Amino acid sequence: LEQAFHIIHDGFVERGLMSETESKLRLTKYFALPTTTVIVVKHLDQVIATGSVIQDSAFGLPSDLHRDLNQFRNQNLKLVEVSGLA
Repeated sequence: LEQAFHIIHDGFVERGLMSETESKLRLTKYFALPTTTVIVVKHLDQVIATGSVIQDSAFGLPSDLHRDLNQFRNQNLKLVEVSGLA
């Protein structure tokens, strides 16, 4: 997971989406949830790609910052967000 969070960090920094952190890891509250799945692709012992599937929770979804998703929640739809692709 550490390698995955490092890859995400570097991609976000490179694209200007975040400032470089001392840890050089991209960590969010969503990664702490048991309903978030982090997918890693490895070649030998090296993580070469990653992505995450975040299920809607009391924290909401990362995209809630950019769009109102309540119309879908009000229909009792189960929401997930694919995130952290790197």
